[in-house]
Amino acid sequence: MFWDRFYSECEKKNIKPNKIAKELGFSNAIMTQWKKGSPPNSEKLIQVADYLNVSIDYLLERDLGAIASDQEERILLNDFRSADQLGRDRISYTAETEAKRTKEENMRKSTA
Repeated sequence: MFWDRFYSECEKKNIKPNKIAKELGFSNAIMTQWKKGSPPNSEKLIQVADYLNVSIDYLLERDLGAIASDQEERILLNDFRSADQLGRDRISYTAETEAKRTKEENMRKSTA
């Protein structure tokens, strides 16, 4: 549900949902509708996604199944999205390093 993902992102970033609503010019009534399960309209959804620096699909909880094909990938993707910028940089560096190592290992095996 949108509200759960939105609220979770607010907590991760240590931002109160009402602060975001105020800064984006949303009414308290809109926030109440979201809490009750109504999704935001596309314009507000884009604004929230941009503010939180996440994708629209992420806020709508639509992307994990489409992007990640198995449970391990979903966990990794969630961990990446939950990390701060330093954590994301470290995860990316590790992934690149391991991909390079694996490629080199496969090349050694194929020439042996």
